[in-house]
Amino acid sequence: MAWLHTYLVRARNFSERDLLLSTLPFIFGGVANLASGVTSDFLLKHFGLTAAPRWVGIIGLVSGGFFALLAAFTPSKVGTLLRLCLSFAGISFKQSMTFPICMDVARKFPGSMGGAMNMAAQLGGFPSGVPFGYVARISGSYDRPLILMAAVLGFAP
Repeated sequence: MAWLHTYLVRARNFSERDLLLSTLPFIFGGVANLASGVTSDFLLKHFGLTAAPRWVGIIGLVSGGFFALLAAFTPSKVGTLLRLCLSFAGISFKQSMTFPICMDVARKFPGSMGGAMNMAAQLGGFPSGVPFGYVARISGSYDRPLILMAAVLGFAP
């Protein structure tokens, strides 16, 4: 998300006024987070404790990667933003299962595991804007980093 504004302005010709629309991925993400809670409850009830977190993670990360890839190849400003919203929704979809997994794996210390998990995610996410910029500069395209992000998300599950 650190590079979203730069991407929208430089790659998709959004104006500064249009950047108000950059709040949409967070709205999509919030809705996806709620939907994943309902989905995980359904999967847990019908398929068990092992299948539910796996499928929520697979659905979320693969769809996040798929929509990021589509965004890279979409010429339309609005279409790109919509696909980026759906990509962020996919990434957010998996979040309903992260802390229950911490409780299942680290029964005595789930808070410590949750904190370590969040720290690892932030350590990985914090510098992500730097490679995005280098890939964009070297390739001459702001869409190439999206393709790279889609590949990482697609292979994550």
